[in-house]
Amino acid sequence: MPQLTIDITDELDARLREQARTLGEEVGALAAELIHDRMEELETTASIQRGLADAAAGRTRPARAVLEKLASELGLDLASSPA
Repeated sequence: MPQLTIDITDELDARLREQARTLGEEVGALAAELIHDRMEELETTASIQRGLADAAAGRTRPARAVLEKLASELGLDLASSPA
């Protein structure tokens, strides 16, 4: 597994160690989990921003057209689905 060394403040170190102790986790494992979670948040935010930019630029399709395409690909009949 790759290793990463970072410099953190004494305050952040103390907070991380206290949280790890509270949760019963290893400090390194908790730090890796927090980095992973933050990366997921950043990627999700970037995806949302791209979607909003697409919508603002008019790069959208009507929901009905998307549903009809999905239904066709899945072999479903939208006419027989409840409204």
